[in-house]
Amino acid sequence: MPERSALILGALEECISEYVEEKRACIDSFISNQYSMQATLDVQKKVLALDLLLNPLNSLWSIPYLTIKKIVETLEQVGWTALVPFFEVLPSGIKTAYQRHIEKQIQTEFLGFGGKYSERDSELFKKIQDHKVLGPLLEKNEISLSNRHINLALNKEVEKYCANQNTISDLLGSFITLGTGWYFFGKQNLSVSAMGDQMARKWAHDDASTKFIFGKKAGSAFYNLFPPQPTGKDIFIATVIIGALLMIVTTAVTVASDPVRLKLGLHRKRISILLDKIEESLFTQLKKQIKRSYKESKAA
Repeated sequence: MPERSALILGALEECISEYVEEKRACIDSFISNQYSMQATLDVQKKVLALDLLLNPLNSLWSIPYLTIKKIVETLEQVGWTALVPFFEVLPSGIKTAYQRHIEKQIQTEFLGFGGKYSERDSELFKKIQDHKVLGPLLEKNEISLSNRHINLALNKEVEKYCANQNTISDLLGSFITLGTGWYFFGKQNLSVSAMGDQMARKWAHDDASTKFIFGKKAGSAFYNLFPPQPTGKDIFIATVIIGALLMIVTTAVTVASDPVRLKLGLHRKRISILLDKIEESLFTQLKKQIKRSYKESKAA
């Protein structure tokens, strides 16, 4: 019995290792096809209208999300895990159409499966079915291993990978927002509405200074001491302008981030790490499933 079990697990490891090595050989062609500037622009042309609003929203959320994550991890290290379940369901952001496209490409074009709910046989499941040891055992129902088990394991790692990659892009947008507040208004912690308020106040100040009875210079000094209040309409217009500018800039950064990371070799490194995690996760989870089902079939 132990020898038989070792043979089965050895066959499983062989299939997973062969599958992962095949994927490693495809890394360069995949990332060059998916993350080049031309490929990115081709996709963005189709989804840009949908993503113009989501990119700035995700950028604003990324820093609070990472702050919460750090707090939860710190509390977990000292033994207080009550917030862990809450954080696990807390989204890192709203997936944009571009991000969903990239996730789908990793699933179907690179890893060869259709997502966790797909009924299409994955490349790995076909490999297991064709294996001289595992294939006959599957046909005889001596082991229970379905395409769904593989899809769930693969999908979990892909989602974590994409969430981390998306957070990097969103952080760049956050830094742009913070940098805008610091550069134009001398403050680092301004939100879009606060920047709109500051801009409207500047408009009110400049307009009042221009109309000052003793000239603009004297008016500027006077209204520095007694700042005029902007109208609600001006605050609204200024906020819309700031929001639109940030929307355009953060989207431009998002468009450029993947080609830049491709040039720096970061995508290759991260995809390689993804495959390491997939190999470990597949063997751990599928081994448990096979051992459980093999014991049950023998007991019956």
